[in-house]
Amino acid sequence: MTTSMTQSIGRTKQSVHPQIGQALCFAASSLLGFCIDYICYSLFVFLLAPFGAAAIPISNIAARILSATTNFLFNRHYVFCSHASAAQTGAAYAALAVSILAGNTLLLGTLVNGCGWNKYGAKLLTEITFFSLSWLAQKHLIFHKNTNI
Repeated sequence: MTTSMTQSIGRTKQSVHPQIGQALCFAASSLLGFCIDYICYSLFVFLLAPFGAAAIPISNIAARILSATTNFLFNRHYVFCSHASAAQTGAAYAALAVSILAGNTLLLGTLVNGCGWNKYGAKLLTEITFFSLSWLAQKHLIFHKNTNI
């Protein structure tokens, strides 16, 4: 990440109420992760079309691995400015990501295969559903500031 982008993120977080600035940065980070996820998902769905219904969960999982890695690094360094152990926060983030992935895949599969929804519209709804859960878990469980240290 460039120095100017890092400075811009810092100014955004400082120019408004700290919680709102952090929430805006989280939303931007999530949007970046979503774009990576959605583009990869769409590409994988296209490439794996011969596998039928299995293409949906495989595409979702592969796209999520790529986007989650990017999102963790961005959130750790720029959104929550965590100085905690990368191994500790990484393990907690991985557990959260797996939990969200399981719920995400279950909901997506249910909407597409069980309810007959469009696979792209279902992906959008699924991502919106899990956004707030991810914010709360990362803020309060993974990257929280431990004031007892």
